[in-house]
This record gives sequence, structure tokens and C-alpha cells, in this order.
Amino acid sequence: MRKKIFSIQEYLPTTNTSYVSSPWKNPFTLITFAVGCLLSGILVFRYGVNIFFWDEWDLYSFFQAINEKEKLLPTIWQLHNEHRLVWVRLIFYALSKSPIFDLRYIMLLGQILLWLTIFPITSLFTGKKNWIIIFHILLAIILLSPIHHTNQFWAFQIQWYCLWFGLVYCTFFLTQNKLTYQRFLLAIASAGVAYFSTSAGLLVILNGLILLGLRWIQEKRQIKWFGIWTFVCLGTFLLYFVDYEKSHSESTITILANPFQFILYALSLLGNLIGTKYVPVSAAIGAMGIGYTGYLLVKKKFQQQLFAYGLIQFGLMFMLAVTMGRAQMGIKHSLSSHYVLLTMSFWLGTLLLSQSYRRNIIIFSGFGLLLLATANKSWGELQKEYTNRLRGAHCYHHVLNPSVPINPDILPYRDCKFLFPDRHLVIKRILQLQELDITFPDAG
Repeated sequence: MRKKIFSIQEYLPTTNTSYVSSPWKNPFTLITFAVGCLLSGILVFRYGVNIFFWDEWDLYSFFQAINEKEKLLPTIWQLHNEHRLVWVRLIFYALSKSPIFDLRYIMLLGQILLWLTIFPITSLFTGKKNWIIIFHILLAIILLSPIHHTNQFWAFQIQWYCLWFGLVYCTFFLTQNKLTYQRFLLAIASAGVAYFSTSAGLLVILNGLILLGLRWIQEKRQIKWFGIWTFVCLGTFLLYFVDYEKSHSESTITILANPFQFILYALSLLGNLIGTKYVPVSAAIGAMGIGYTGYLLVKKKFQQQLFAYGLIQFGLMFMLAVTMGRAQMGIKHSLSSHYVLLTMSFWLGTLLLSQSYRRNIIIFSGFGLLLLATANKSWGELQKEYTNRLRGAHCYHHVLNPSVPINPDILPYRDCKFLFPDRHLVIKRILQLQELDITFPDAG
């Protein structure tokens, strides 16, 4: 008997031969989308507070530029830390011109963008009807869980939802079995949504380049798409770093500088999906997730799963990028809830891979229970966050209207003074400059 020759191509991910059905016609997906948007809307208008959080990433300078027309476009493209916040600034600009300046509408828009991404994801759900229902429920729990409440109730964090939207749809179009010009252009447009949202949009473009490279290796004839995307990648990277000046470059941490802190931070960041407050637990979960994904790779479960691979790959790249830029802030920082939205791409990709691996149903049953338990535990954090925002609203209400006394039942004066040090003055300048009629919630 001739011994089979080892081939690396057997382990590389390939495109899906066909998608289950049009996700826009799947009744389970439509119901999940409708219910998800409804519940998210209820949460936003119940727990969202119509107030600027901190200085909303230096929006004062942006609002000032609005009144100075010649500075508007340069300010839209202007760097803030390492981010080009084009879409976010345009959204705030549009809202500032509307008759109702309510930041909760921006929060709601972010949630709608989030739920729109279930259509490409659920198009790969396979199996019998009961399995498809289970996967829809798991997906809904992940998206709705208040574990990423920082993003849900902070208007400016719509940048992450734009990034997530661009990632999912760009990956979806690039991994279609037949890559047409229309799908390629839609992939570029989706990558553009991510690119003009935050610096991590560069990872979306790089992720697409790797996916097309894999298609070129497997299919040979796809070299033209790889070549075009290479030019797109180079052009966007060069454009992004024009006039790039990052003031806190010393924040970058290398593996050689502190390997233990680097690895622990990265694993904890990845494993924070279930919202534990303990770094070792999150790190252990992150390590198990990477180990399990490696096991599926060895078992050749990436075949016809290029879309799932793309989500996993982005999750790992995002994990490394955040770790390099933030690990010096301390390992506890890895438990920040606003990163969960992007690292969950790793877990969703793993979920898609595991559909054909029924023997691991116990693992995913436990995974679902952990998410349920986490969602329940996170309600306390959500309520705490809401209370803090109300206290902030009361503080700002006093600052903007000095004749209104501080209500000592809500917070003593010292808390009003130190809750957001100095930044309330920035907010006051924003409101006076723009003459916006913001209705604060009744905080006493």
C-alpha cells in the first residue's frame, strides 16, 4: 500500500461550496433580528443616558470645526490617539444638525448595525431545524449579553459597531464560492466602513488580504483578486499613516520585554467573553479556546469554512494588537468590556466550525450556560453603570444650570466635583458653542 504524502493544503481553509440558504429569507434569522433589535432598543432607552461620557473623545474640537467650515474636513480625518474616527464624527455631525439631539439614537444605531451582521453568520448554520434554532439562540445570547455594556451605552462606541459590521460583511463577500466583481466591490465597501471607523479597520483589510491569499493557493485562478486587494491594502495603509503622530508610543509592549504579562494579558483578553472578573479564569478560557481551535484544525474541520477561519483569524490579530498597545496598563485592563465585541469573532468562528463536530455538544451546551450565567451576572454591572451615568447627568445639570442645587440624596458635592474632573467644563463649552438643546434625564 502506497503511503499517503503529507500535504499542508489538506489543512488550509477553503471556501464554502454553498451556503445553506439565503439568510434574508430564513424565518429564524428574521425573527432573531427583529426580536434582537427590539430588546436592544428597550435596553438602550431604559438604561442609556442622554449625556456625553467624559469628553466623547475630544468632540469639542470637532464641534468647533463645524462652525469653521474651512476646518471641518481636516478635522474629520484628524488623528485621535491612533484612530481615524471619520464615520463617528460624521454621525455626531448629522445628529447635531437634527432637531432632536439625543445620544441614545446613536446607541440604537450601533445595536442595529450589530444585529444586521447575523444574516451572513446564520447563512452558514447547518443541520436539522432544532440545531439551527439552538445556534440562533446562542448567537442571540452572545450579541445581547450586557457583558459588553460599555459599548451598548456609550454613544461614541458606535465606532466598534461600524468596525464589526465592516468585518463580518467584508469576510462574508470575500469567502463566497464564486467571487464576482459585485461581491468584490461590496467587500471593499464593507472594509471601508471598518477602515474609517477605528485603527482596527486596518486589520480588517489585512485579514481580507490573507483570505484572498489562501484562495489563490487553493484555487490558483483567484490571483487577480489577490493582486487588486494588495494594492488596496498598500494604499490604505499609506494613507492612514500620513501625518501619523501617536503621542503615547511608549505604551507598546513587546513579547521580549515581558513575555509572561504579554501572554497572560492576551489570553485573558480573548477569554473575557463570559465576563469573569478574574484574570486567571479568563486566561484559562482563552487558552482552552485556542487549544480547541487548534484541535479542529488538526481534524481538518477548516475545510469549506473560510468564513469561520476569517472570523477566528481577525479575533486573534485583534487580540495581539490590543495586547501590544495596552498590556502596559496592567493585566486587569484585559477585562475591559469594550473589547469583548471584537474578540467574540474568534468564538463565533469556533462555533461555526463546531457544527460538523456533534460529539462536542457538551462543550457548547456548557458554553451556552456560561453565557446565560454571565448575562445574569452582568445585569448588576449594567445597573451600576446606569446609576453612575445618572449621577453624572445630575452633576452636569448642575454645572450647566448653577441655580439648580445639588441633590445630596443622589451625590454629595465632592462627587460632582471629582466624578469627571475638569471634563464637565469641556462639555459646557461644547453645549454653549453649539447651542444644543439637550434634555437631561430627571436625576433629581
